[in-house]
Amino acid sequence: MALSYLRPWVSLLLADMALLGLLQG
Repeated sequence: MALSYLRPWVSLLLADMALLGLLQG
């Protein structure tokens, strides 16, 4: 249950990190 609830937030965090990496790259 917790995993299904946290999955969207994890994907959002990964997307934010990818965006930051692209901006800094």
